[in-house]
Amino acid sequence: MYRVFDSLDELVQIVETARGVPMSGSCMVGRSATLDLLDDIREAFPTELKDAGTVLRQRDDLLADAHERAQAMLADAKAEHDRLIGAGHEEAERLVSEATAKHDQLRASARAEHEHLVTEGRAEYDRLVGGGQRQYEQLIADGQAEHSRLVTKTTVHQGAVAAADHIHSDALSEAAAIKAQAGADAEAMRQESWEAAERMRAEATAYVDERLASLGELMTRTLRSVEKGRASLRNGGQPERIG
Repeated sequence: MYRVFDSLDELVQIVETARGVPMSGSCMVGRSATLDLLDDIREAFPTELKDAGTVLRQRDDLLADAHERAQAMLADAKAEHDRLIGAGHEEAERLVSEATAKHDQLRASARAEHEHLVTEGRAEYDRLVGGGQRQYEQLIADGQAEHSRLVTKTTVHQGAVAAADHIHSDALSEAAAIKAQAGADAEAMRQESWEAAERMRAEATAYVDERLASLGELMTRTLRSVEKGRASLRNGGQPERIG
């Protein structure tokens, strides 16, 4: 094809430099040189046109091959997208299952700890109340014994009655104080067990929230990468690696 252009350039130069015919727009050119250049152009055209047809066919083949490769890349990208979405769903279900199991485990542990503390508090309350009751009964028995002993003596009858009443009053006061202390201790242990259960429940909730937030970030990054790959394919570029 370059021979054609070169010959045309020479023809233009011959015409531009040819001697003009007076009183007209014509010019005088060399017949032999002009015919030689036209023969060169005529001989060069078939080969160049054949080459041009080959180039056009190659272009069509290249375009068809590029279209097939684009379709294959699009299919691969879609398959990878579906695989990543499926993997994301499986990971989400696994994380939710783990978080649920952890939450249930923490709740069960908190419930068991609460029941254990309540049982210990009740046992301690019963022990304190039982001890106070026995001490009260012992004091009453001692007072009655002392009262009986004093009653046998007529000279100190009045004093014995007063002493017995005083002992009985002291015994009642001490028993009431012991019962009140036991009730306060049991209430403190119940409050402590309830606070421990609430703390463990809050930790379980925070753990579940943290795992779900991590899953949300993973899904966001995956979807963003897939959208970039699809945009790159639509624009004719190479898709970005997803992952």
